[in-house]
Amino acid sequence: QRWETYYKRIGEDMGKVLITGGSRGIGEACVRKFIENGDSVVFLYNKSLNEAEALSFETGAFGIQCDVSDVEALMALTVAMLEEL
Repeated sequence: QRWETYYKRIGEDMGKVLITGGSRGIGEACVRKFIENGDSVVFLYNKSLNEAEALSFETGAFGIQCDVSDVEALMALTVAMLEEL
């Protein structure tokens, strides 16, 4: 319930969301919840290509393969996504 309260507080004003680890588990649930709220969602995944493609197809969210341990690549990707969204 605490997560739901937090989501309602930030979800109303977000509009554009970038989620790391979005193809499975909690990240996938976040993608679905933000999409349900009408937000534009880009999610990152590392190795779960099949899950990422299925989630993109089902929700309309945009999945990008990215290793978040590569800080330079992650920063460049973040800047590019913020410009595009």
